[in-house]
Amino acid sequence: MFCLAAAAAMGTAAAALAAPGPASALAELIRDPSLWSARNDTPPATAIESAQPPVLNFNCPFASLPDRRVFWDAPVALDLEAGRSFRFEVASPDPAPIRRLTVYFRSGQGWYGADAYPAADGDWKTIRISTTDLRPEGRPSGLHAIDRIRLAAWRGDAVDTSFQVRNFGLDVRPAPVLILRPDSLAETAEAGAGRAAARRTARILERAGVAASFRSDAALSPADLTGIHLVVLPHNPALPPATLETIADFLRSGGRLLGFYQVP
Repeated sequence: MFCLAAAAAMGTAAAALAAPGPASALAELIRDPSLWSARNDTPPATAIESAQPPVLNFNCPFASLPDRRVFWDAPVALDLEAGRSFRFEVASPDPAPIRRLTVYFRSGQGWYGADAYPAADGDWKTIRISTTDLRPEGRPSGLHAIDRIRLAAWRGDAVDTSFQVRNFGLDVRPAPVLILRPDSLAETAEAGAGRAAARRTARILERAGVAASFRSDAALSPADLTGIHLVVLPHNPALPPATLETIADFLRSGGRLLGFYQVP
């Protein structure tokens, strides 16, 4: 409790728009539908004429396509580490045929993905995807090296529909508390439990008024701990030796550690 109170006293950080580079690139993804590659005979993305802010439209011909999903890819350069979350708005005039939407981020030889759901009434809905929401697939290289985004709509009913997106952006939350995301468990039976523990920890800290950022426990460097006062291990029983040594140096220099479950 002392650590949480001390972290809260350091002040919470309001979400801020990402640097102009990434922000401009994300805005261009909405303005220019030609940047999106349609896959599996999926219709191309289109722009909604005269919409302000700009709106991108994706048609989902579930009645005629045999595949269980339609999806679109676009190149992008993003760093989702350091407490960043990806946000956008989504709407669908008829969301019932869409079982779910999945937003994927490619990194190296794998992907990170998170599900989203349009509002049932067809209104615009803001979606925020934090790093703790993302589940790895394959062998991604890290959230700092995102080079492609994919939007996928999964078929629920064999009925044609569409969805629209707007206002892509990144939220940055500089914070004195660092949660180590248990990526070291990625290919183990405990991977799901580790991600769930990280999400619970983040929610608890948020309710306590403590702003926290995230880093992978698979590759932690001393530079990642600059400005950090407290490191939190939500469930990290398989920390690599290099990460353990970095944490040990952090503690020797006066940093604090809060650990749950098994501590290596």
